[in-house]
Amino acid sequence: MKGMPSGPLHLIVPPGVALAGNDVQNAGTEPKTQATIYTVIAPDAFSVDVSGVGSLRTPAGGPAADNSDAPQVVEGPPQIYRHLPWLLACTLSILAVGLIFLFRNSPVRSPYAK
Repeated sequence: MKGMPSGPLHLIVPPGVALAGNDVQNAGTEPKTQATIYTVIAPDAFSVDVSGVGSLRTPAGGPAADNSDAPQVVEGPPQIYRHLPWLLACTLSILAVGLIFLFRNSPVRSPYAK
């Protein structure tokens, strides 16, 4: 994108897959998933040879078995429903006050009074 500094281009492949070519370098292994990280030397135009078979899946004991202090996601109705009676009462009272003012100031109500 124009105006944004370009950073290094990294290719990440799952275990069992290897990249080869003059335009990529092995930069190491990602510790959680054991995926191999490659750095592209010439990001404008590069070619690589892909070999192997693999897939990147959640490791055993991953996020599903995470025992962190993060709060659990609970599905429920929106919080606005707790205040719905008050919101409806306020809305209806504002509409009623507006209706009363319109009725009192209406020229059609009493055309001969003045």
